[in-house]
Amino acid sequence: MEKQILRKRTKETRKRVRERLWTWANTPEMVDKLRKSINEAEDRIRQAIECMTFTPKPPEEAGMPGGNLPGDPTAMIAYQVGGSIQNCREYVEQTSERIRIYRKEAEEIERAIMQLPGLECVVIQLRYKEYGKDTTGYWEKIGRRIHTSTNHAKKLEGKACDRLAEAFKIYSE
Repeated sequence: MEKQILRKRTKETRKRVRERLWTWANTPEMVDKLRKSINEAEDRIRQAIECMTFTPKPPEEAGMPGGNLPGDPTAMIAYQVGGSIQNCREYVEQTSERIRIYRKEAEEIERAIMQLPGLECVVIQLRYKEYGKDTTGYWEKIGRRIHTSTNHAKKLEGKACDRLAEAFKIYSE
C-alpha cells in the first residue's frame, strides 16, 4: 500500500515538473505571440492618435444626454477613442509584464536544468526543446542521440524530473 502511495506521489510530482518544462520549452513561441499582440496594440494606439485632431472633452462638457449643452458626436467619438487608447496602453503594460515573468521563469528553469548530470540534462533538452512537437518516436530518437536504449532514456528523464522537483520545490501530498 505504501509503495502504491509513493508511486502515485512520484507520478503527480513528475507531472507537475513536466508541465513547467513544457512552459519553459514553449516560452519563445509564447513571447513571440505576445510581442505581436503588443505591436498590434501599439499600431492601434498610433492610428487612434492620428485620428484625433483635438483634445477630447469629457461627456459632461460634450453635450451628452442629460447635460445642458447640445450633443457633439465628434467630441464623443474622440472621447471614446481616448478611452480606447488608454485601454490599449494598459494592455501593452500588462502584456509586457507577462513577457517579463515568462522569461524570468524560463531562465530559472534553464538554470535548474543546467545543474542536472550530463545525460539527464541532454535528455530534458532533447525531449522538451528539440523533439517537443513530435507526437511519436521521440524516445527512440533521444535514445539514438545519446547512444542508449529507449527505456534508459525514459528512466533518465524520470530521474531528471525528480531532481527538478527538488530544485523547483514541487512536492505532491
